[in-house]
Parts: sequence; structure tokens; C-alpha cells
Amino acid sequence: MKFDLVRLLGSAAALAELRARSKGLSVWITYLGADLNRHGGDWEELDRIAMPTRLVANGELVHDFIDPPASTKTNRYLVPASAVASAAVLELAFEPKFPEKVTFVYVPIPVAELWVATQA
Repeated sequence: MKFDLVRLLGSAAALAELRARSKGLSVWITYLGADLNRHGGDWEELDRIAMPTRLVANGELVHDFIDPPASTKTNRYLVPASAVASAAVLELAFEPKFPEKVTFVYVPIPVAELWVATQA
């Protein structure tokens, strides 16, 4: 996913302020847990399995590989200030641990919700 940082923050001044404070951004992610990752109809027959997934922002690690959660909940992850220090775009990449094994059955952890916010 790619986000234009000026549009995301509302203005070039807000981006400059963010960089000056060196506080960076937070990403709030709701990964779909086993409690809600249920499928009906034909999808149920596939018995989908989520694999460990990590998040990278502009090449910087936001969180390392995490296993699929048992329950759906929202977590906050800090985007390293270096990831936006000189970038015009925030590129978030959800990377599966075994990309060569991704199929309709074996998938990265599904993301139910994503928020990007400045740190207070």
C-alpha cells in the first residue's frame, strides 16, 4: 500500500513538523484472528490457513514475523522515523514468511483494519 505523505498528513507543513520532531508515525492494525477468520460456502472447503507475516515501511521493519492471532484485536506499531525522514511516500508492505507457498489456502494474515496516525 502506498500513501502520499503530504496528503496523508494534510499539508507539507505537517510533514515538515513530523520530521522535525522525529516522532514518526504509528500504524494501528487489526489482524483477523482465528475467532473471526471463518469462511462459509465454497471457501469453507478450502480450510484456509494464515501464515506468519511481517510489516515493512519504506524498507524499514515495523514488526517482525508474527503468528496468526487467536483472537482479533488492534495493535499499535511504531513506524521508524528513518522510514519517513526523506520519503515522499509511505509504502507499507505486508510480507508473508513463505512467499513461495502463498496460495488460495495458505495466505498472509488477513488485515481487517489499518490506521496511520502521527504519534502524540
